[in-house]
Amino acid sequence: MNLKPTTSCIILAAAGIVLLFSFFTSCKKDPQTLGFDLVENNPLEVVFCDTVTVVAYSELEDSIRTDETTYNLLGSFYDPVFGKTSAAIFTQISLSTTNPDFGTNPQCDSLVFSLQYTGYYGDTTATQTIRLYEITENLYLDTVYYSFQTVTYDATELASYTFAPHPNDSVLIDTTYYEPHLRFTMPPALGDKILTAPSTAVDSNSSFKEYFKGLAILPDDIATAPGVGALLYFNFYANISRINLYYHNDEEDSLSYRIALNATSNARFVHFDHSGYEQADALFRQQLLQGDRSLGSEQVYLQSNAGVKTRIKFPHLLNLVKDNKIAINEAQLIFYNRDPESPYDPPKELALYGTNDSTLFYLEDQSEDADYFDGNYNKPRYRFRISRYIQGVLLGEQDNTGLYLFTTGASTNATRVILNGPETSADRMELRLIYTKPNI
Repeated sequence: MNLKPTTSCIILAAAGIVLLFSFFTSCKKDPQTLGFDLVENNPLEVVFCDTVTVVAYSELEDSIRTDETTYNLLGSFYDPVFGKTSAAIFTQISLSTTNPDFGTNPQCDSLVFSLQYTGYYGDTTATQTIRLYEITENLYLDTVYYSFQTVTYDATELASYTFAPHPNDSVLIDTTYYEPHLRFTMPPALGDKILTAPSTAVDSNSSFKEYFKGLAILPDDIATAPGVGALLYFNFYANISRINLYYHNDEEDSLSYRIALNATSNARFVHFDHSGYEQADALFRQQLLQGDRSLGSEQVYLQSNAGVKTRIKFPHLLNLVKDNKIAINEAQLIFYNRDPESPYDPPKELALYGTNDSTLFYLEDQSEDADYFDGNYNKPRYRFRISRYIQGVLLGEQDNTGLYLFTTGASTNATRVILNGPETSADRMELRLIYTKPNI
């Protein structure tokens, strides 16, 4: 049967058969009674088993979609296990009003760039440097952009800024405090380009985006040692996310104009770079880069930002029904955080999908309410109920091709976790089954 020794399988007492029958044949079928009608009414055994063979190993994620997400990541971070990750942003900008009248001989005095923080992952005591360039390739709002993509930009730097992030500190401007945001003064080059634009370039935002295609916002690689750096979360849709252009003309001083970063019509996407995982630790590299899947028996990895996913298989699951059909009452897939005291927060939630080796699909169990399917982190473990999926495999209605485990919100959250494998001495990854079978 290729299951582990049955000493950990518990056969519930046959004397309780009347109570069990009453429980499993209640008036409303629910996940706990799934498949009960597949076996004869008498005699029955109810079995608990946690020894089904589980095979798990981690793989690199190909890419994820990152255009027009709610939040955008920016920065450089050196994880002691996963190595370096950087996040760059490519975005259009918009005129706040079309056909602006800048007067006679307008000249830029300064531009103030501001972008609202929404969080971070990593070490905010380390300084970051970002550099801004003019994009030379059109972006399109109706185009899908993925994390591996970049666009071309002019090598002439528009601005650079070195700063220690303060994502939780409000900002005092004059006498008013504003929500936490990144704020710095840019040289006037971009402002002068806008002020001197031909009238045909500012008569609409579509014309303006042909004239100035957007900004590439790129981080320096400042992550020089494990634990250094951070990925910063920014909200481009916030009102404070803008570029204020201050200028004067022959008639007036102290004029200003707002350039919108937060327009919903701006195309924008994030590029993630993991540096080929050259700085990841040896065990990670051996499993992920050298393809030693056997290491997944001890530990597997998950990482957002088009990082790492984990494959899970039950190669001998069908041996459960080689003699008789069984009815799955409940199937729980359990994962344990290998280092629950790590300073790097694990994902609050994981995502689990079926796979037919070429595409992913939703599990039927996901049609139940979210609390039933679960996937939330309850220190130190994650749990999924997959009763319908397992029953489908045993009935031959679903191919036994396995599952994929991911972090959720992978394009907007910088999270990672290391999970125990299925052969660790304690808190192992396991499939727990309660099923009913004929007692013959």
